[in-house]
Amino acid sequence: MTQQILLRVVNATKYYYENKQQNKFKSLFKLKHLNKNIVLKNVTVHLYRGEVLGIIGDHESGKEMISKLMIKEVAPNLGKVRNNEQTFLADVAHKSEDHQTLNEMVIRTLSLSGVSVRDIPTIQRQILSFAKLSDKGSKTCQEIDEAEYAQLLISIAKYMRPTVAIFTNIIQYLDEYYQKRFNEFLNEQKEYDRAAVLIDDHLHSIEKMSNYLIWLTYGQVRKEGTVKEVLTFYRDYQKKYNQIQDKNQKELYDLKWKISKQELPVAQGGGYKRMRKYQYGRIPKSIEKMIFYGITFLIGATLAALFMFVGVGNSQTDKEVTTKQVITTNSEPKYIDKSAYVLSLKHDTELTPSSNGEKMKVPQYSFLDVTGENQSNYRLEVDDKAYISKKNNLYFFNPAGLYEDVDWADLEDYVDGSYLNYIDFYNSFMHKSHKQVSETITADKANRFNEQMEGQKVHMVFNSDNVLTGFTFDIKDKQKLIDKFNITSDTWVVKSKDGFMIADLEENKWIFIQL
Repeated sequence: MTQQILLRVVNATKYYYENKQQNKFKSLFKLKHLNKNIVLKNVTVHLYRGEVLGIIGDHESGKEMISKLMIKEVAPNLGKVRNNEQTFLADVAHKSEDHQTLNEMVIRTLSLSGVSVRDIPTIQRQILSFAKLSDKGSKTCQEIDEAEYAQLLISIAKYMRPTVAIFTNIIQYLDEYYQKRFNEFLNEQKEYDRAAVLIDDHLHSIEKMSNYLIWLTYGQVRKEGTVKEVLTFYRDYQKKYNQIQDKNQKELYDLKWKISKQELPVAQGGGYKRMRKYQYGRIPKSIEKMIFYGITFLIGATLAALFMFVGVGNSQTDKEVTTKQVITTNSEPKYIDKSAYVLSLKHDTELTPSSNGEKMKVPQYSFLDVTGENQSNYRLEVDDKAYISKKNNLYFFNPAGLYEDVDWADLEDYVDGSYLNYIDFYNSFMHKSHKQVSETITADKANRFNEQMEGQKVHMVFNSDNVLTGFTFDIKDKQKLIDKFNITSDTWVVKSKDGFMIADLEENKWIFIQL
């Protein structure tokens, strides 16, 4: 089956050392000595077949670095880049460093793209003719102007027909004629299931030519989604920024994003986490747990010996005898039919088949259909088979319940960016089969019920019919969330965004379910 995602940049962070002579041994213990200039931070980009992806941002956004990562000219310090497709990068900024003649550049590009040697002369003439540079083939790239160089790049892309074409700040150099030719090329890329990336400041053209948009600010994804949606946010931002007259206030306008840019994403870098551990000199959590469990065991053993000595617990109460009799005489209790759902809040919850079959363990946050219940158990249905599980293993969820309605805008501040920044992309897969989702989204490890997206902190939740029905992701500022909504329980459920937001406060996780 054809791979729908042609190119992936997953949680990419790119930085450079500002001082190469710094003491790197010392930097292991004091983060302030790292002196890293972070260009991109935790950026994820997926390019699909038939897509023209626009990327916008100011000069400090790091958007030009994205193209270098995409073609693997540079590698990210953290994160991954996957691109095994034929890719052509057209960047007018390369002109100043290009000492080839136009003929040499065209021949070399065609050779590298796999064009047959005997076909190269013909295609070379067509490229120069389309670019209106037939009489300048012997000139170097530095001897022609930026507009001519841009025309040449468009012409090469047209005849080369790369699977992925990336254009950086090229639109401003195209006149009306070549803008139309460029638009025709982009339409061909979409029509023939190829793709293109436009990294540019020319918003009017980006708006007309792109069908998906990413806005970068200070090396981070600020917003992504449909072109209309992102440009609405972007223009509103620009309007508010331009209304500020005071220079100092302008410097403070995006302070949160500026500060955030200088902090490396801890979750993605194992080496960086080790540096944090060295810096603070903390006892490893594994040793802390061993000490805690050891002390608990000693206390428990001492109390047990004391109770045995004084005879505590030797005689059964009437209540205990009655309870045992109830369990014995109701070994196969009747179930009351019910239509609802349960959520597994524990790891490896065990399901027992109601008839013949093997037991099944489901991971945390599995979302299952309830078909019946009795005093102790739920009867569940998974892939058209009936199972039984203890009630204390599961959280009962009834969509007909009187849950509070909360506007999504009031919850956004408490949703981690790993989900919030890509919400429209993720939600577009809702109610698709597991197989359909897997054709596009790669999981770190395959699982029937709950899969973590590759390189992401977001998990996909598949229901009893093996259809995507929700996501789990981190809660941001948990205590502020508790205080704002006066939450008094460990699990909190509200209706929001055409679904249900379930907060597991013990695990600091949101579970978003859309039925």
